[in-house]
Amino acid sequence: MKGFDSIAASMFPGEWNLIKEREGDSEASTILLEHSDFIFSRFPEQSFLLDRFPKRIADHTKFASLALSFGEVEDNPVLRSRYITEEQKFIRVFQLLWAYDNVWVETSLRYENTERIKEVLQNQEKEKRMFTALEKLIQNDSDHLQIEELADLEVLLELGLRETVSSVFVFENMHVCTWSNFDLNMPMFIGNSESLELLQTIITTEGLYVRR
Repeated sequence: MKGFDSIAASMFPGEWNLIKEREGDSEASTILLEHSDFIFSRFPEQSFLLDRFPKRIADHTKFASLALSFGEVEDNPVLRSRYITEEQKFIRVFQLLWAYDNVWVETSLRYENTERIKEVLQNQEKEKRMFTALEKLIQNDSDHLQIEELADLEVLLELGLRETVSSVFVFENMHVCTWSNFDLNMPMFIGNSESLELLQTIITTEGLYVRR
């Protein structure tokens, strides 16, 4: 089985070697997680956004009225319920992608506050999943792991969408990388153009959009 380094390197077209390029970045400890801006500037035509909106809302006042940030809604039961309804659309997309491909994640989980994570999850079973993943990362002195169980993917995705743990989800054969972000949108790199049709079908069926 390929290691994460070689899988990450294989995402990109041509002779471009991400791992070689990032050697000059002495501040970065991860391969993909800290390099989304660098990747998108290098491959603008293959850079997309997984979003609730079909195109960017130019009016900032109107966007602010529709935006959903977890930190701003978590203590409001009505707004939190609205947030979770939208969050489930992203989770269903990732559930289907997990069924079609091998999934890896590179994550900041090792460096985050576990007490804050428990506050965000509010679910003992999800907490157990999180701690199991954390133990694997610590044991391997690593920030990446392959996702074998759907429940593990769901927990890490939820923590990413809730702006608590930064992660990048890598779909090995599709050549797709998706970063967690704020306000319920996710930057996405699609290295294999043949994957785009399936992605668009899944994403729009679940009520989301993939757009530049």
